[in-house]
Amino acid sequence: MIKINTVHNAQDLYEVAQEAPYPMAKRALEAIKNGKNEEASQILEEMMGYIESKHKHFLWHHLYHLTYKVMLWKQLPESEKEGTWLTDMDKHREEIALLLYKNPDLELVFEQKLASAIEGAIEIAEGYIKNEPVLIPSREDIFEIEHNWEMFKQENHE
Repeated sequence: MIKINTVHNAQDLYEVAQEAPYPMAKRALEAIKNGKNEEASQILEEMMGYIESKHKHFLWHHLYHLTYKVMLWKQLPESEKEGTWLTDMDKHREEIALLLYKNPDLELVFEQKLASAIEGAIEIAEGYIKNEPVLIPSREDIFEIEHNWEMFKQENHE
């Protein structure tokens, strides 16, 4: 692990931002208070880059699992299409909605991440579903519920 006070280059900053974002935020605040705006700017840019890549990963993760589960769910007999399947799919839908609400910039990569998630889910589903074609879900199948954005707004006011 890199000690905060020994960070001298961008690679070190990136590694510390991943390991310890809170101490990095404190370091950026101290730099601002001491008039070291260039150092603070560099620290904040590294932290933002790390957070952005983490959020993109979370978006892809939830899209992938949701798409995969929807694909398998579509293949299930009607008698098995209840319970944890629906709960789990709804959980991923809500996580995606929350990520997009709290990070509007993710909208720019959403379609790319969705296409990638569908491709990956098809490959996995083909391995599980033998002797039948995989039913590729439509966008409506994947996102069949309307999200109550007001629910997320209330969270911010409490």
